[in-house]
This record gives sequence, C-alpha cells and structure tokens, in this order.
Amino acid sequence: MNSTSVLASSLALTLNASSYAMEVITVTGSYHQPNEQKLAVEPVVFSQDTSAWLKGVAGANINTNGPITGIAQYRGMFAERVNINNNGLQLAGAGPNAMDTPLSYAPSVMVKHMQIYRGIAPVSAGIDTLGGAIEVTMRKAHTQEALWAQSNVNLDENDAYKGSLVTGFGADSFGAMAYAEQQYSDEQHSATGVIPNSYYKRRQFGLLTTFSARQGNVHVNVHKTDTSSTGTAALPMDIDYINTTKYELEGDHILNNGTLSWGLAYQDGDHGMDNFQQRFVSSASKERYTRASSKSTGLYAHLESNNWEIGYDASLSTHNADITNPSNPMFFVTNFNEVQDHRHSVFAQYHLSKKHLESIIGVRFKANISNANNVSSSMAMMMPAAALLEQRFNNADKNVFTGTYDVTFNNRYSVNELTSLSYAFAVKQRAPQYQARYLWLPMQSTGGLADGRTYVGNINLKAETAYQFNTGIYVQTGQLTLSPQVFYQHVDDYVQGTPIQDAVVNKVANMMGGHNALQFNNIDAVLYGFDVTSHYTINPSWYINANASYVRAKRVDGVQDDLYRITPANIQLGLNYTNDTLRAQVNWRGYTKQHKVSRYNQELQSPGYGVLDFTTSVDVTPSVSIRAGIENVFDKAYSEHLSGRNRIAQVQTQVGEKLVARGRTVNLGISLLL
Repeated sequence: MNSTSVLASSLALTLNASSYAMEVITVTGSYHQPNEQKLAVEPVVFSQDTSAWLKGVAGANINTNGPITGIAQYRGMFAERVNINNNGLQLAGAGPNAMDTPLSYAPSVMVKHMQIYRGIAPVSAGIDTLGGAIEVTMRKAHTQEALWAQSNVNLDENDAYKGSLVTGFGADSFGAMAYAEQQYSDEQHSATGVIPNSYYKRRQFGLLTTFSARQGNVHVNVHKTDTSSTGTAALPMDIDYINTTKYELEGDHILNNGTLSWGLAYQDGDHGMDNFQQRFVSSASKERYTRASSKSTGLYAHLESNNWEIGYDASLSTHNADITNPSNPMFFVTNFNEVQDHRHSVFAQYHLSKKHLESIIGVRFKANISNANNVSSSMAMMMPAAALLEQRFNNADKNVFTGTYDVTFNNRYSVNELTSLSYAFAVKQRAPQYQARYLWLPMQSTGGLADGRTYVGNINLKAETAYQFNTGIYVQTGQLTLSPQVFYQHVDDYVQGTPIQDAVVNKVANMMGGHNALQFNNIDAVLYGFDVTSHYTINPSWYINANASYVRAKRVDGVQDDLYRITPANIQLGLNYTNDTLRAQVNWRGYTKQHKVSRYNQELQSPGYGVLDFTTSVDVTPSVSIRAGIENVFDKAYSEHLSGRNRIAQVQTQVGEKLVARGRTVNLGISLLL
C-alpha cells in the first residue's frame, strides 16, 4: 500500500458504506457472508486517536475521557457491551478505568481497514456483541515484495506532532514489516481558552513477520505501546504511564472444503496513574497513586466450509490494582487482587440463500468464569466501616460461573436489483465486567464511566439479556443511495449503578468522597431509535454524503430515569470533491441538545451545536502527498455531550463543568513513499 492510496482512503472514500453491496476487502482465510451488513469506518487523517473515526459513522460515537481515551459507543451501548476485535482477537486493557481502550492499541498507520456491523451483529462477530461489534484489521507483512518504506508527518497549531514510519520487504516464503508511530501534543485550546490536561504523549512500534505454510500463511507479530504524561480530565487521575507488550501468532489456511483461520495473542500491560503530578491537590494526604496491571490472552479458531462457519473464541484476563499515597508509606488499598475474567465460547452459523431471500442463522454458547483473591487496606485499621467491608468481601464466595448464549436471525429480501429489505431478530446475553462484580470499596474504578460518583460491586449480578429487533431498507435510484434503519431492544438485567441503602458502604463513601455510593445492580431498560446513511453523486468529481442518528434509552422497571451518557440526535453532511490528484471535503456535523439524562449519575444536560470542518489533500508526485485541514472552521465554543466533566482544580474550567471541545485548529501533513 503506497502513500497515495493511504491518503485516498483517508479523504476520498465515500461514506456510502450502508449498502449491502459494499466493497468486499478480501483477506486470505476469511469468508465474507453476503448479507452481513458492515459500515466502513473511514480514517480521519488528523485524528488524535483511532477511536475518533467512529464519530463519522451512523449510530456510532465515542465517550471521551481524555484526548486518546475514546470508548466506543453504538446505538446507546458502550464499553464492554461493544465487542472490538483486533485481527480477530479480543484483549483486555491494563487499567480499571479504560484509559487504554481497545482502539488505543490500533495505531492509525497500521490499520488496514475498520468496519462496524450495522444493526444486529451475527454470532461470528465476537464473544459478546450485545451492544454491537467492530472489526479492526491491521496491516500484515507480505511475501514476494520489494523493499519499501512509507513516512507520514502531521502537525497542528497546539504544538502537536504525529509521525510514523513503516517499512517492509518479502522473499518467496517470508515477509517482514516494522513500524513506529509517535504522538505528542501540548495543552490544546478551545474557543474560550485552554482545555485542562489535554496534552498527551504516546509511542507505538512493532515487528511483523509472515511465513508461507500449508496452503496459507503464519504470522508472528510483536507490538509495543508506551504512553506517558497524558491527561484524562474527566477521570479522577491522569496517566503517568502505560507500558504494554502484545505477542501475536496467527494463521490462515485453505483446506479441501473450506478455510481455517486461527490466532493466539498474549498481552502484558503495566499502568501507573495519579492525581498529583499533573493536577492540583489540596494536601499531601490526598495524594493517590494507582499501579494496575493485566495479563490477557485471546484465542480463536474458525472453520468455514460451504455455507457453514463454526468456531471457538476466548478472552482470558487477570487484573490487579493497588492504590498508595507517596507521602504516606503506611497508606494502601488493594483495589483488585488477581481478579480473573475468563470467557470461553463456541458458535455455529449457517448462511441460507434461496431466490430473493438470504439469511444468516447463528447460535453462540459462552462460559464465563470470574474470581478474585482477598483484599486488604490500611483504612481497615482506622475505620471500622472499611474493616467490615474488607471482611465481607474476603468471606464471600467470589468464584462465579455464568452460562450465556446468543441467537441471531439476519435476513435480507431483494425486492429487485436496486431495492432490498432487511430484518433481524436476536436474543443476546453478556456477563458483567469484573469491575461491576469485585469493586469492594467505594471507588471510581468503573471502566471509564466518568460520572464522579463512587461505586461498589455486586458479586451476584445476573447476566444482561437483550431482546433485539432491527429492520431497514436499502434503495439505489440513479445517483442516490439511501439506507434507513429502525431498531429496538429490551434489556433485562441491564447493569447500572443505583443508590445503595447499605449504611456501612455509604459511611465509607461519604468519608472518601462526600456522597452516597452507587452499587452495580440489575435493572430493566429499553433502547430504540433509527439511523440513516445516504450518498448522492452529482457528477464524477462531486458527491454528497449524509447520515443521521437518533437513540432513546431509558429505564422501564418502574423507576423514571434515563440511561447514562447517550449520544444526542445528530446529522452529518459532507460535500466532497475528488480527481486524479486532488481530494477535498467540507463536513458539517450538528447535534441537538441532550436533556434526557441520568438522574442517578447526576448527568449534566448539554446544549446543541453545529461545527464545520474542512480537509484537503493533493498528490504532488506519485510518491509525495500534502494534506491540510481546518477543524472547527468558525471557532465554535461547544461541549460534546459524551466528553465528560472537568475534574481538574484551579484551572479556567470549573470542576464539574462540561469539558469544552477544541477550537479552530489548523492541521498540516505530508506523506512520502521512500
């Protein structure tokens, strides 16, 4: 892939990914079901993090707790409910507050393509797809390839820098690729001033190899992520460091009657965070440093033959987190101690094609095993309530087995060559994440909720069960392509924090944070809405793309409240120009106010806004491309509803206020094929 093609995919690919007749990118060993509807997640050239690409997808968005901590959201579901597979593998982050989200381990220079399942994801898409599924396909080393190198540099006016270098070569039966990407930014600016703790620093590099073997290929890869001094203003701590190493062994093989793909990965993460090195703290007694670690293993083996696909997937992780006070060596809290979150699953999926009807029917069975070791804290020696919570947790049976399943029916009926109807039904289940079970002391280690509340876990949580329905139409008439969809799902035992009446818990919570705690509990909820994608070709050089999204999410168990952190209704319009050497886009994105907010999470309402962006790219030579862009052209002062509240004291933005988005930002970049 040369630099020209990278820029073309970044700026000129259409957003018409709503069609069932989307371009199929062939990957050896992968069987692309004809009615799995996927949206291509288009690259955003000047994005700080790969997660930001989701903002341009109908129904999708990100919860932002910092400049490089985007949590994927799809149709009102977010975090662990949205399955993210990186090269078919699912691995856990290092920390308990989602500072290193799955998409943070996908450096933009190495993403070959990203796709999100529109509507109800089939069972083959991943272990837990109750809230949707995203596939990230990374670039691989290739055999029979001459030595090449590609360099990219992006700059913006916040003294931000993003540079990358990729090089590779291949012989008859061996190929190798190496890459490095470095990012840095000083404090960023909104239209009204400095955005608190909006700086970041991250390096990612790796070595990839490919060997030809047994009618296919075997890939051996090593990836390294090194993040330091990065702000997360919506969370109680900032990133001191995240050091993660990932080892991958993958293969794809052509068999007599089908294909076999398999993978094994191991990720070792070490993560330090604190509340005093990068922000004001009123006294040394309140200083806190958390060191967290995780060891995660991902496995998969999928066999595809004729109309069948069967497979095994697993995600096995162990988590630790310890809190200390550097100014007081006697203070400590064992937050999580050898917490195990093991998920094994098998699935079978059948593709039926008969006349005008295509169907995919699938079932997945999952075994979810979780456990935790005993905990302790110096607080127990001074606070009887904390001692009682420690005793309760250590005496509890923490070994939990939960059996869950998914059943999906995805159908498409072709009315004619230009029109098709889709409809899908599913029952999907998901076992709770480890923080929701094993957070024993009122803390904010909540997987990135960023609501400022303290939580305690509930070992006896039930699995979530979603009853899902999705229907839509795809129409292509001359120059126009239009695809609206409507969705509805009722979720039994949805996991959410609710007020706890336990006097012991609340006594500790009030001493630590000044508010009663929330406990992770099961409630009932519904989510429904629609999204639309469209594309209109004006002439061979000009086209318009547009999408719109709306989701309503609320409790339905007798309590009048809305679900937390739901994307407001929004619309995006893009005017695009492209020819052999020049590509340009003007994009307007508008969001309505969000006043349907969660009372229990003390969520703030958000006003509506509209923002205009501009990007362009020109190929100076076949090997040199220059790009430029202006984000927020009119320097609009606005806050994204999903960006969270400021937690940094003694800065221009008051504690508890919505964080303001970046103001007008000029970006420049160059790409070279060496």
